[in-house]
Amino acid sequence: MNKAKLTTVFAAGVVLAIASTASANVFDDFDDNSLDGSKWGTHTTDQVGAAPNMAVTEENMALTLTEGGTIFTRQNFNSDDGLVTASGEFTINTLNDRLFFYFDAGGFGSQANFRHGGLVYFIFGNNAGGFIGDDLRMQNDTGGSAGPRPPTEVFNSIANVVADSTVLEFTATADPTATTFSLGVASGDTSGASGSALWTGTITGPLSFNHAMRRVAFSNNSSGNKTLVLDNFSVTPEPGSIALIGLGALMLGAARRMKRS
Repeated sequence: MNKAKLTTVFAAGVVLAIASTASANVFDDFDDNSLDGSKWGTHTTDQVGAAPNMAVTEENMALTLTEGGTIFTRQNFNSDDGLVTASGEFTINTLNDRLFFYFDAGGFGSQANFRHGGLVYFIFGNNAGGFIGDDLRMQNDTGGSAGPRPPTEVFNSIANVVADSTVLEFTATADPTATTFSLGVASGDTSGASGSALWTGTITGPLSFNHAMRRVAFSNNSSGNKTLVLDNFSVTPEPGSIALIGLGALMLGAARRMKRS
């Protein structure tokens, strides 16, 4: 291999390294009982609708979200740039608890217009032992849209959830054209719960909001000292296919020019 080809391969390697590290994967099993502040921020107080027992606590090799406690990524994950996938497991201590899951979330500050901004899934438990896909909503948005907002309870196929026992698993995705949220019983669960559900929506973008942040967040939106225990939470970005095609074309053109020389 001549020097020119070596230079071409080296340059391509640098470009690929930059592309693959532009957005980093985030994963936490919450096993060390100390929340990693480099990965996660928390929201436990709010001037609007404050709950007196809001808390986020890493304990017993998991993460406990109490009342309105919220965890969000320190890193931005912009769904307009390409596919973002988040997944994890959780249990609830009260069957009628509810959770909010966010893409493109704001900073969860004390201002009402940042409190729930982003592309938000509203998931409600019910006393019958199931879950309800209550809403898919764009909040504090200034452009783009997502939908449809569900006209009926879309998670009725999940049944026999047991408080403080059933382990549920979720996977959520968002990209420039679509979003999904799937919910089911985790493998290895022994509570007797059953069923799974998939919620799909269409995105018309680009999306824009009145906040600059694009966080992924998970919130236990409840009151009365209810808790939700989160585990094995991961967020994985993938580069947009158009960007990869463009990068490949540039590399192919460079290789052909070097070959001719």
